[in-house]
Amino acid sequence: MCDNNVEYTIQRDTILCVDDEKNIVDSLYDTFMDYYHVKTATGGKEALRIFEKEKISLVITDQRMPEMTGTELLMHIHEIKPSCKKILLTGYSDMYVAIDAINKAFVDKYIVKPWDDEKLIKEVKELIDRCRFDEFMMEARKSLSKKKSRQSVEIENRDKRIKSMALQIDKLRNENTALKKEVSELLNKLNDTVSCTEDTLKERDKLKTDLEQTRRRLEQIQKQWERYKNYQILNSTH
Repeated sequence: MCDNNVEYTIQRDTILCVDDEKNIVDSLYDTFMDYYHVKTATGGKEALRIFEKEKISLVITDQRMPEMTGTELLMHIHEIKPSCKKILLTGYSDMYVAIDAINKAFVDKYIVKPWDDEKLIKEVKELIDRCRFDEFMMEARKSLSKKKSRQSVEIENRDKRIKSMALQIDKLRNENTALKKEVSELLNKLNDTVSCTEDTLKERDKLKTDLEQTRRRLEQIQKQWERYKNYQILNSTH
């Protein structure tokens, strides 16, 4: 059951109808007013002013107009907003005009006057649907591009961190090797002083102290080394 207190808003697309003959513009307005927001203009310059202010999904324009032809108008429209769909109306069948309009202004439909309202409504609906789809895909590509850009930055930063960790590991590995060597030398010296007289006891005690400090330092470095290796393994799996 519908709630009568709820207002439903349907987002309507806006179309622009252009013709130097007022009765043609009025006829197009009456044809589409129930389906879209309809803007009208009686010349190319006026149409461009409207187009730059409004979010127009589709333009219907006559070919023969005093200040600017329909093809010229649609060329400007395409430069401003390529996704906007374009219909060119003409009072005569001219294949060269049609080809020129398609090639230069990327016209989507070429319709000869007089037109059938039902067919024109159908053509416009199909083009509006295409416009919506094109704009959706454009936004999707932009979003994907931004996402890829963020991921690229994240990967680059992660690689920098991993390289930094690798340098730290190499440094710690070298310190570890040096300290092991130092411990070995201290142990040898300590063993040499075991059988010495009391005069060398002080030197032996000093060596013991140095050995204990070196061992603690070695343990610290080994723990740091393990942490850095674990961090590198964790990042390399993501």
